[in-house]
Amino acid sequence: MGRPVFFVESLLSRRTFPDHALTASTTETGLDVAFVATGRRQRSLNRWAPDSYNAAAYIECAFDQARSFDHLALDRGHNLDGHTVEVWVSSDDFATHEVAATDTIPSTVTSDSDLDDFAPVRTEEGAILWRMAEKQTGTSARIVFPAMGAGLKPEVVGAYLGMAFIPEHAPQKPFSHGKVRILYDVERSPQAWAAAGEIGKLRVGTVELWLSTRAEYTLARYHIEGLYFSRKPMWLAMNDEEAERAILVVCPPGDAGFEISSGWSEYRGTIPFEELEPALW
Repeated sequence: MGRPVFFVESLLSRRTFPDHALTASTTETGLDVAFVATGRRQRSLNRWAPDSYNAAAYIECAFDQARSFDHLALDRGHNLDGHTVEVWVSSDDFATHEVAATDTIPSTVTSDSDLDDFAPVRTEEGAILWRMAEKQTGTSARIVFPAMGAGLKPEVVGAYLGMAFIPEHAPQKPFSHGKVRILYDVERSPQAWAAAGEIGKLRVGTVELWLSTRAEYTLARYHIEGLYFSRKPMWLAMNDEEAERAILVVCPPGDAGFEISSGWSEYRGTIPFEELEPALW
């Protein structure tokens, strides 16, 4: 079994990094490139697209200092299937750059997709999760989209670029990719017959982590206690060898965190999660 992935840091987010500048090659009238970094998932209300068809385009983020990243996520609702996407990194405002990653976005879901193949993984709801072969460091980054053909241009609902937290140990049992919470109202007649209202489903659960070192707890404090516990959206893959099951989650209200207790010499803790704006089943 592989390891869990907690991908919550997003260098594109002004909420997390208010001094970062998010721009684009061009933007369609009425849209805003900032939409890709809000965490909202409704395509009809929240997307970015350039203003021209069949032309290369990009989203760019200038950092406030040298920053590192090793994962990219593109939320469901994009139209990039079958097209090649690249990630560029630069330290001189793109006078020069290096290609951090380049690959074709898959159009189908593959079972047992391993992030260590360093290729884009399509999740079961159509999002893309992509681990890069090496950690990249620079003062700015671009997500580059190709000319897609006559009458076509890239459309992106959500984009996330940053470092993921990957602990040494797999989650403790019981293990789950998230149980299904079923939500609906019930109306009962005097004869006890029941009618269900509109039905909603979302994944919920907890991750039990036993950390290996104090250095790993330092990372957990930043990614989990600092970012995720502030209700920033997080891509959660319970097993990076089954990354097609990754979901976007937020932290529900309640007690959570790490402590040193009997039976383990380092910190261990409980991380609750609740799927954010799940796709309609």
